[in-house]
Amino acid sequence: MTGPVGSNFGRDDSLMTITGTNLDTVQTIEMVDPTIPSTTVIATLTPGSAGVTTTPTKITIAADSWGDNLLDSAVAADKRYLKVTTLAGSASTLAMVGGNFTVSATPDVFDSNVDLVFGGSGYVPQYDAYGYATGGTDGNLTITSQGGADLRGVTSIAFQTSAATDGTLTLAGDDYTLSTDGTTITVTNDKVVAAWYSTPGITDTKTLKLTNLAGNATDTSGIGAGTRPTITSITDTANAYVEANNYFIRTGAIGAAGIVGTGFFNTSQKGMVMIDEAGNQVGVMTAAPTVASPTSLQLGAGLFDDANFAVDSNGSAGSGRLLRYVSHFGNATLPSAAGAGTGYFTVSAKPTKAANIGLMYGTAFGAPGGVTNGFAVDTYNYTTGDLVISVQDARMNGVASIELWRDAGGTPAKVGASITPAQWTVSADGKQIHIPKTVIAGGTYNTWNDVALKSYVKIITSGAETEDTVSLPIKVTNVP
Repeated sequence: MTGPVGSNFGRDDSLMTITGTNLDTVQTIEMVDPTIPSTTVIATLTPGSAGVTTTPTKITIAADSWGDNLLDSAVAADKRYLKVTTLAGSASTLAMVGGNFTVSATPDVFDSNVDLVFGGSGYVPQYDAYGYATGGTDGNLTITSQGGADLRGVTSIAFQTSAATDGTLTLAGDDYTLSTDGTTITVTNDKVVAAWYSTPGITDTKTLKLTNLAGNATDTSGIGAGTRPTITSITDTANAYVEANNYFIRTGAIGAAGIVGTGFFNTSQKGMVMIDEAGNQVGVMTAAPTVASPTSLQLGAGLFDDANFAVDSNGSAGSGRLLRYVSHFGNATLPSAAGAGTGYFTVSAKPTKAANIGLMYGTAFGAPGGVTNGFAVDTYNYTTGDLVISVQDARMNGVASIELWRDAGGTPAKVGASITPAQWTVSADGKQIHIPKTVIAGGTYNTWNDVALKSYVKIITSGAETEDTVSLPIKVTNVP
């Protein structure tokens, strides 16, 4: 009997012929791996198998008739042989010239939906791109077969930009790992070819060429690739961000050295968002930040506008915020651990008082409903209902305290202790604060009473800005 000739057999595209005698009585054709352990049968065909034809002197096995996975190998010494059993007995190709051989298949790693091909912690599916994590370990890249278990025979991976090779990894060099089921290859962050990602590209010019032991090669679908950005700190020179107190005034700007980090590029950036302490996005900048350099970003004034009032925070426990830079190659978030220019911060903007006392105190409280407003004409009457304070803009979520003041005899004075966020409710539109009248009961605030237009409030934000409403005084009665 003679069998396949050649040291590498491509099972998906190569015809296999076996010649001998009595082959029309064949019962089984077995592929044997002598290494796991000796004489282990890893695949079996019969005369009834698809692609198998027999004559008295020849067995022909069409391409792609053998199954996936365990047959394949990327190691030249890991060879297989055939054992043919007929009614007359058994014979093998082991001792024949070319009778023992490796098996591999052409990798199928192309799909118009590139998310089916690529994955791993370094892959960004939103933008079909890979982002290398500088100094990190979570930038792995995985390649998944689209045609079954055909990756066990891959011996090398060439990283390409516009079809030009940037560098090549090899299995022999321990540069990547193959899954045992033959469907996935994993390249760890430290093994990804630097020349491939160091010149960033956001289009589909970045590909991988996978070559198997039989010499067959296939290119993957194209993606973008670059370096994942980082944010290390914020340096403010325009008074929007105050490092010592960790607050950010969203109507201001961050300029000069600005936001310090790496990997900032106009071509790859997608914008800046704000996240809360749970990692949830709470706001999006209305325009992209300015890339001063690959290591510095600047924010224009008011880029988190009043439509983004959900970004505001009052400084209470758990209300901190962080800036997150979004790019094709991954996101960069300001470190949450407090330090020089790092850590959670509050966000606020100074509210604009209403145009008159009727709007300031007499506006019905919006959602949530069920609030009885104690103000009428020019007087807040404790007996009638609660205290409602309204402003012109959606900035009440960033208020850290409200102070009650009374200008008695030309000498303004604060009345009682500051009222804090735990004692009030902010309306759903961010423009009102509802203080239940029970908060100002008990004798602490009774000197706020005045039958003349002498009483008012001060609204103080978490960013230490104060909106003083002394120009809109009201009368106050019956505060116990």
